[in-house]
Amino acid sequence: MQGARFIIASLSLVVIAGLVSASDPVALHQDLNNSSINVRIDAVKSLRNCTDPLAVDLLIPALHDESWIVRMEAAFSLGSLNDSRVVAPLLGALKDPDCDVRIEAIMALKKYQDPRAEDPLIQLLNDSNVLVRNEAAKALEKLKSCKAADYLIAELKCNDTSKRAGAAETLGLMNCTKAAEPLLQALRDNNTGVQASAAFALGRLKCQAAVMPLIELLQDNDSQIKLQATEALGAMKAEEAVDLLIRLLQDQRWYVRATAVQALGNINDSRAVESLISSLKDEDSFVRMKVVDSLGMNRNLSTIKPLQEILKDPDGRVRAHAATALLRINMTEAMRAIVSCLLYEADGQADSSSQGVFAPMYVKKVIIRADDISSNNQFVMFLSNLTCEKGFKTTYAVVPLWLDDCDKVNSENSSYLKGLDKDRFELATHGYNHISFEGLPYPKQLIMIKNATDLMERLIGRTPLTFVPPFHSYDLNTTKACSVAGYHTMSSGQISNQAYIENFGTGIMWEVDWDTVPVTISCFRDFADSFDRFYSSPAESLVILIHPSVLFRNASGGFSQKNAELFGYSIDYMISKGVDFATVEEAHQWRIDENAIRLSKASSGVYVVDMTYCSFNHTIKLNTSLDHVSDLSTGDLVMLSSERSFEGIKGKRYEVVLLPIGQSGKESNEN
Repeated sequence: MQGARFIIASLSLVVIAGLVSASDPVALHQDLNNSSINVRIDAVKSLRNCTDPLAVDLLIPALHDESWIVRMEAAFSLGSLNDSRVVAPLLGALKDPDCDVRIEAIMALKKYQDPRAEDPLIQLLNDSNVLVRNEAAKALEKLKSCKAADYLIAELKCNDTSKRAGAAETLGLMNCTKAAEPLLQALRDNNTGVQASAAFALGRLKCQAAVMPLIELLQDNDSQIKLQATEALGAMKAEEAVDLLIRLLQDQRWYVRATAVQALGNINDSRAVESLISSLKDEDSFVRMKVVDSLGMNRNLSTIKPLQEILKDPDGRVRAHAATALLRINMTEAMRAIVSCLLYEADGQADSSSQGVFAPMYVKKVIIRADDISSNNQFVMFLSNLTCEKGFKTTYAVVPLWLDDCDKVNSENSSYLKGLDKDRFELATHGYNHISFEGLPYPKQLIMIKNATDLMERLIGRTPLTFVPPFHSYDLNTTKACSVAGYHTMSSGQISNQAYIENFGTGIMWEVDWDTVPVTISCFRDFADSFDRFYSSPAESLVILIHPSVLFRNASGGFSQKNAELFGYSIDYMISKGVDFATVEEAHQWRIDENAIRLSKASSGVYVVDMTYCSFNHTIKLNTSLDHVSDLSTGDLVMLSSERSFEGIKGKRYEVVLLPIGQSGKESNEN
């Protein structure tokens, strides 16, 4: 009561004095009780890093807000305040029903390393959410918790295989050295999941006694065991494993090759240099990128020439990593090679005189891809409505045979998809009947893809241009069959350099734990961290994969309000970063034309947009208001999409005339 009277009295004094400001914690008290969730969220964020002691008193009640988003942001804000009073309320938040709130409470408590958190965190090692369990383990590692270590070591002997595997992985996350011997025994477990988790943990512990047992596992048939053993040996810099790891560079699976490359880079043994240089020609761009990184770590002068050559690799990520590797090895040679590469690629860049007028055309692009679409159920309809409401775009990956079967029961499914806005929704082909294409003979793959295309055209009335292979499983024949069938692009998890069409690989998968019911969904912290890594990387586009009927479904089969809010909040987060949303086909069209659009200044306030060599139409955006745009070949005025944009047609050249500074399009029309 005293605290409440103090707040009310303070508010009265501030209002009377006329000193209320947006940054004053007292001024935010009313906002924290506002009926609007968005207002409450903004108020909680405003208190982040506030030095006024009253901020803690204001944030603690927000941990009990009806909205999980407000509670999550309140836990994050409390963690950012350097005040020990936040520990007790954050300990209470560890029991919050929402996993996102529990995760943020753990992250906040980790900064304080308060011993009172030990027992509550140990209880979270059995949390239903794998992401909560992992964060609890990391927090306990910070606390150097012996009690947690003893608990987990005992779990290694329980009858539940999932608990044994989880205990082994958690011991690794905690860097628990006393668990080395029990984990060595777990390497001989009769369950492959437990073995793989034990290998991961021993690698984290850098347990030298595990080197020979892990080398034996490199020859195991189970790919997960092989991957974890490879990573562990690399982490331990085990020179004894070099010969076997070099052999793995020839493995048929790209992810095994990539893991072996990374392990060899960590070990940094000269015996591997020649084999790594040969792997610069690997068919998979991700493997080549890892090879470049490993050669950079080696810093062997013999790698300079091969790295200079790969600066012309078709994949931008590989080129960027090659430049970094060269800088590590020899600054002079690196600068010479990079300058040469820039001159090689100089053609096609925008005229510098137009910079600052035209909106950034090379902005980050996000592709929302929704798989397994066959009916207009409530989950798909929610995503469609959200797409239009928030103004992003979605690529629906439709399973044609499923859609045909659905239509035989309810013909509204095809009609629903047919009625979606073509500018906002792309309809891609998701296989034929959702089976793996990899390994099937080329004639069979071609027939299946053509049949799938015919069904899409007959049922929906659209010719699909993007193919999404089920289970991310395809081979070179799949890309060839797609090319022959008229597809422009593919979107899959694996990106191979050997392909007949362009591939947009998946960057973020929302469903992270398929062994649980309901499926574990990526928490906001996990999503935001992944997105931020993309945002700060050289990558131009990010594909976010969701399955609406999984993401928006709750345990009882109904609609999950929490997951719907989580996805919407994540969309808002990306919008706040200024990204463009595109379909797969639009991202492909931009890649084709990004160096074909010419921008130049004709005179003061007058610019030229030359799309003569473009293959597709594009929206041209500006940072300032337009007076008018005209077609240079005919002199006809072009209809504007908005005050600051217009639709440019391929093959055309435009004169763009800006309004004088300080004058808006609205003012011009009124005058």
